[in-house]
Amino acid sequence: MSLQNPCALAPFFAAPAKGRQIVAGFSYLQRIRKGATTRAWFPDPFLDRTIEWAAVREFDLLQEADNLMIDDLDIMDMNRTARALNSMRGGGYRVTMISLGYYTKDNTCDDLKILDKKLQEEITRMIHFLYLGEPSQKASAQKASTLKEGLWSCADALPHIAMTLGAQRLYKPEETTREEQVFFKILERIPAQHIIHDVAIGLALPDKTKEKNWVYIADAEKRANAFFSALGQTMGTMINHHMRGYGDRLTPKASSWQRRAAHALTC
Repeated sequence: MSLQNPCALAPFFAAPAKGRQIVAGFSYLQRIRKGATTRAWFPDPFLDRTIEWAAVREFDLLQEADNLMIDDLDIMDMNRTARALNSMRGGGYRVTMISLGYYTKDNTCDDLKILDKKLQEEITRMIHFLYLGEPSQKASAQKASTLKEGLWSCADALPHIAMTLGAQRLYKPEETTREEQVFFKILERIPAQHIIHDVAIGLALPDKTKEKNWVYIADAEKRANAFFSALGQTMGTMINHHMRGYGDRLTPKASSWQRRAAHALTC
């Protein structure tokens, strides 16, 4: 896995200029283990515009789990142990921005190119992280292959968003989710050859603080799975628990579960 300084790279979102004009947008922000927030916006007259293209920009910030609660694993208090184990899980953020627009005759001015540059500048300025080149390129290539084969859909390519919006429709009044519904109905109608979907993944680095506790990789005998292995030896067969890592949500198993949930909620 390649670890690179994002400031030293070409922009991780870098669509070639084609005279694109942005007329509508959608944003999704989720702190892992928390609920997501979404927002869609349209211009004021909107219906007189023909939507010809869409661009999806996904950024996943991964945060490594720490084991600072390792001393709270208590064989005599399993409730406390479960809480401590849950706190030693990786976190991070997931940000997705989707733009809709039309083409102009002036190829020298491209709104998407301007937006990509702005995203790169803001993300690298606000967040101290390493760019994971190999996973990013692999994820982007997979999205491009899906688009080329004509198999791209919101529920399959953006299951975390489809699942969130489906859940919102269950519990919120229809008028509060109407803009998002209209936005994704338009997105689903755009031909795959006019959709761009790029993914960037970064690993958050610890900030310099005055705290004495630092995130570190513990020796094998001090990890949570060692605790549960020893517990199993004294109390019988027990599942060997492992701390969930920062990249668990990017695994095929997690994506498959999200896709099934998204399809169930959008039916």
